[in-house]
Amino acid sequence: MTGTPTLILRHLPGLLDRLWRALPFVLAAALLASLMTCSPPQDLVSRVMASGTLRVATLNSPTTYYQTSSGASGFDFELAQHFAESLGVELELVVVDSHAAALQAVADGKAHVAAAGITVTDVARKRFDFGPTLQTVRAELVYRMGTPKPASIDDLDGTLMVPRGTVHSERLTELSEGHPNLVWGEADEQEAEALLYAVEQGDLRYTVANSTLVAVHQRYYPRLRVAFALTRDQPLAWAFRKSLDTSLVDAAERFFEELPEAVMTELLARHFGNGGPLDFVSTITLAEHIKTRLPAFRDYFEVEAEAQGLDWRLLAAIGYQESHWNPRAVSPTGVRGLMMLTGDTATFLGVTDREDPAQSIAGGARYLRRFLDHFEDVSEPDRTWLALAAYNLGLGHVLDLRDLTDMRGGNRNRWADLRKNLPLLTQRQWHTKTRYGYARGFEALHYVKSVRTYYDMLVWKTDTAFAREPEVPDDNIELTPLPTPTPTPSRSPLQVQPPLL
Repeated sequence: MTGTPTLILRHLPGLLDRLWRALPFVLAAALLASLMTCSPPQDLVSRVMASGTLRVATLNSPTTYYQTSSGASGFDFELAQHFAESLGVELELVVVDSHAAALQAVADGKAHVAAAGITVTDVARKRFDFGPTLQTVRAELVYRMGTPKPASIDDLDGTLMVPRGTVHSERLTELSEGHPNLVWGEADEQEAEALLYAVEQGDLRYTVANSTLVAVHQRYYPRLRVAFALTRDQPLAWAFRKSLDTSLVDAAERFFEELPEAVMTELLARHFGNGGPLDFVSTITLAEHIKTRLPAFRDYFEVEAEAQGLDWRLLAAIGYQESHWNPRAVSPTGVRGLMMLTGDTATFLGVTDREDPAQSIAGGARYLRRFLDHFEDVSEPDRTWLALAAYNLGLGHVLDLRDLTDMRGGNRNRWADLRKNLPLLTQRQWHTKTRYGYARGFEALHYVKSVRTYYDMLVWKTDTAFAREPEVPDDNIELTPLPTPTPTPSRSPLQVQPPLL
């Protein structure tokens, strides 16, 4: 036994030498075995599809993403939803406070893509990959109708404010080199929407905003005017993390290439079309529709309004605002019918066929009645205006509005006070203090105003000699038998919240 260790020691150097020379072959064999038994690493788009979720960073804005009584909406949101569907995955939103935060979420791997109206700049291209151009925008100097229109940056006579840390601030800094008298302020908490509202109200002389945002707000703030552009057209696109793996960017490019042009055209028109408040042409159109379309539905409106204790002309005015009395109206988000009910709302109200005008009108009447019952502590006509705002915006956002009005020392039961605070639901410094968050308050303001205008016209037409003008029905409208009225069992306060607050 004692000779064995000596024998091993004598031959150890040779053994070690042979093992050392064989090591590369051993490692190569191990690597080959590993390659034969392990799957190749997946690219990003494959990992997204395997996970079943596409994470998209966005922000609350009328041009990107927001919640309505009909559910989520917004230009970038709807495109992101279509993109997720094309990949066969669910959409998960990562809602942030700013464009910079959206980009940072992508850089940190918290989101796969930033879909938030990102401006493509040379600086941004160094850190991110971008998909196809979705829109082009320019920075516009905005003033209020009735004040002098400046012809150039040297003609400014009053306070100019822009949000801090934005491309607009950077542009003004560049311009100041050639215009030493240019002075502006930067708002810490106020956002572009808040500044546009301040200009419309006459509290601020000028601001700078993207042309898309200006177009949206001119629908509801008709006194906003554009003096001139501060930049050339700049592209907006989705941003992706810069990487050698471009599979997700490539998938997005294919998606936009295959997206029907009609879909993109409709989205742009709906979200950015400059449809202003009721004008002369709209008034003439309504008068014509009273003759040609209303006769087919008037009895439905009268029967259901009587069952719910409503003025049928108010119910008809809502129907006109929603669909122009078109029972086959359908929105890209699935809202449909004469009263434009969502699927969830229709189920909640017992409507089985949203395109049946009888059922749609009955559902809309019950829906309005529930909001009126919820605000039974409010006297008329403020109660009706509150109910209309809830019909459009959702009950939750109107409850937030009442709380904000309290915070600001207003009367939560007075529409004149409430409507002043509706635009605050778009401002981060205010909507972050609410339960239901951001909402397009200016849209609800426009909605209530339009319904009131339509209602006033219907009252005038039905309370005068024109009350029963010769009817010329629209031949394209198919009538269904007059329904049996479905009265609400009680007038107690709302016990079950309507869906999609």
